Amino acid sequence: MATHHTSFLIWIYGLLLDTESIYTECMQSILDRYGKVYTRESKIKAMGRPRLEAAQVVVDDAGIPLTAEEFSKELYSLLFERFPTARYMYMPVPLALATSSHTAAFESKMSQKPELLSCFSHTVCGDNPEVKNGKPSPDIFLVAASKFDPPPLSMDKVLVFEDAPNGVVGAKAAGMNVVMVPDKMIDPELTKEADVVLESLTSIRLEDWGLPAISFD
Repeated sequence: MATHHTSFLIWIYGLLLDTESIYTECMQSILDRYGKVYTRESKIKAMGRPRLEAAQVVVDDAGIPLTAEEFSKELYSLLFERFPTARYMYMPVPLALATSSHTAAFESKMSQKPELLSCFSHTVCGDNPEVKNGKPSPDIFLVAASKFDPPPLSMDKVLVFEDAPNGVVGAKAAGMNVVMVPDKMIDPELTKEADVVLESLTSIRLEDWGLPAISFD
């Protein structure tokens, strides 16, 4: 099934940077005040969505007396304290980044990871004015692909790494191929749209996709 790919996209949450566990802990710390639990169902619906949409999902599902804006403001205050401690995995291949994070959140995550940021040829954040709609729409992937130099000849020459169902839907809608490394909480039924599903990013064989083989430190 190998296809020659000339460009490579990757979504950073939970893959290169272990931020998904930080999100979960910070979400739960807010819900604890109301005796609520950040459920598996809420997490699956919220993952990969724009900031306020994700907050609205959690607020509605938990039934807490906060607006999405209030919840998001408190959440990001907690996240900004924790992001610089996120662990990362280095991939020595050319990369571009498409992330639903707004620029301020992204910069916080990367503040102590300059060597990781240098791996990317370019980044596209969720508040980029060219991104009209958040995941699961394909906008962010199409914008990121368009910024490769030279750009891919067609979208099926782009390989995307994702960990969220909303991101998989968006990348497939863009006509791209998707390798999914899902959170263990995600129902296997929600991984079926991905071309390949892996338990760990370290098990990827990029040579199967026409890219150089890599090793992980």
